[in-house]
Amino acid sequence: MSKILHGSVAALLTAVLCTGLNAQEQDEKQESKSAVELVQAEKQEKKQEKVKKEKQKKPPKLEATHKQVQAFKPKYDGKPIALNTFCVSDRGEILACVGGTNYVPVQKDGKYEMKAVQQPALLQFYSHELKFIKQIKLRFTPTAINVDKSGNIYVGGDGKIAKLDREGNELLTAGSPSLKAEKELREQIKKNLEKQYKETMLTYKKQIERLEKKIAEIEEVDEEERTKRQERRLKSYQAQLKSFESSSKTMANFYKPTDERIEQSIKEAKAIKSIAVNDKDVFVTCAAPGTYGYEIWRVNQKLEEPTRVLENVSGCCGQMDIQARGEHLYVAENTKFRVAVYDRDGEEVSKFGSRTTTGQQGFGSCCNPMNIRCCDNGEVLTAESSIGHIKRFNAAGELIAYVGRARIGGGCKHVAMGHDTERDIYYMMYQDESSICVLRPASEVGETLAEKNAKEAAEGLGKKVVGSWAHVSEKKEDKKSDKGTASGAISTAALTSFKSFELQKDGTFKYKFDSNIGIGWKFKWVPVKQEGKKLWLNLVDEQDITTMSMVVELKSDDELIAEVKFSTSSGKKRSFKRVKEKTETDTSTKSEDGEKK
Repeated sequence: MSKILHGSVAALLTAVLCTGLNAQEQDEKQESKSAVELVQAEKQEKKQEKVKKEKQKKPPKLEATHKQVQAFKPKYDGKPIALNTFCVSDRGEILACVGGTNYVPVQKDGKYEMKAVQQPALLQFYSHELKFIKQIKLRFTPTAINVDKSGNIYVGGDGKIAKLDREGNELLTAGSPSLKAEKELREQIKKNLEKQYKETMLTYKKQIERLEKKIAEIEEVDEEERTKRQERRLKSYQAQLKSFESSSKTMANFYKPTDERIEQSIKEAKAIKSIAVNDKDVFVTCAAPGTYGYEIWRVNQKLEEPTRVLENVSGCCGQMDIQARGEHLYVAENTKFRVAVYDRDGEEVSKFGSRTTTGQQGFGSCCNPMNIRCCDNGEVLTAESSIGHIKRFNAAGELIAYVGRARIGGGCKHVAMGHDTERDIYYMMYQDESSICVLRPASEVGETLAEKNAKEAAEGLGKKVVGSWAHVSEKKEDKKSDKGTASGAISTAALTSFKSFELQKDGTFKYKFDSNIGIGWKFKWVPVKQEGKKLWLNLVDEQDITTMSMVVELKSDDELIAEVKFSTSSGKKRSFKRVKEKTETDTSTKSEDGEKK
């Protein structure tokens, strides 16, 4: 009895003790949990405070001060002529460098080829009202131009520089300051090309050897003992090896320092990309012989006493713009997303700018700013290719105004710009169309024709094309995969061939190409204009860059023909049918007695 009682008491004491311990543990856990929650709450509060401060620091978005009102095309004998570059004189005249040898895309057998077109090399003068004044024949294709404070004009191209008075009369001519004697230049180019060839071939050789080693390691394993993963890797390595071997042959032919390649490089070495002028100096951007970089040279205003100021300057897609003001040289270092300021001897003084995919403070797209201009008050104007932005920065590199956006289409290219200070008109070059975009003060313009057309298109055919569309083949088409070339480039045909696409109400554009070319671009579709049953729309990416455009012709509510344009090339017109959404009736099944399940 006593043992039972003792046992019961012990059990009771144990239970009470356990209950107490459990309660204590729960309290400790609760306290620990509360402490963790408190720490997390403090962290969240600090995070919110940081975000709040960053928002306070972030400058407000600037509204555009100007709007594009038109695009102007220089002409010769009543027909459009190739525009190479331009600038605005101190009198507000547009000085357009046009003609010469230019290459234009020509469609042949469904493919595009670049064809050389010869036109007269001219310097044309247009008024601020875009009326033709006069033109002057030049002895070289003009590719760079600028004016000094006296109105004198400096034009460069094909290894030559000419100084003209404000009326266009020739005062001086000289050779490019970077060019040496023909024999010395040829030897330098050959040496540089041979170096490039060896380095390129060595890179491919190492990659091929690496892949061959990996393939050999897997092949040493008996086929029956290989894992599925090894089999997949083997196929992948073999495909890569085949691609590298093919690319190696292509690059070998491209980089091999043949006589033809040397002659082409000599021609490229004569290229003059930009000219900048201050009170006493003329700066010239020249192609570095036998390389893809640039050199910046300085001569006096008699085009004498050449001095190399900067070398090994990189520029994207053959673009390198410079300007000068006072004692300083301003360089649009587009691959570094900045404007750099140097003294006349090439010593860096300051710089501003950074890369951004959103906002206005930095520069976006592939590489920007592409072109710049200096103002008399120390401010700097920048122009961005692809995006079309024009911005104004003060002397300290702070953004003080967002001028506006020119409709120039996507792609890295020359976007020469100018500003008529007396009339407050801005200009930007649209290279693809050989035209100049004209931007006037928004307060004077109001709603532009382009804005009106876009609004009508959005409310009209824009609503009718919303939905999913699938390509309908009317005949046997080439089933070969069009992924690209041996070097990995994707063909224009592949980029302009949609298998299906969807135009969503919120502006999202979803798509599938004919070939699985592995591009993950995200697009918005933006109506541009409509005429009858035709709708023009742009496909813009996350940086608001027009990457492609489409012309859609509605045949009925459920049928349309679409033509896609990428850069200057258009794809074939294709028929599409609306993909109707499945209704409940479509997806339901019936039982044997005929009733829906």
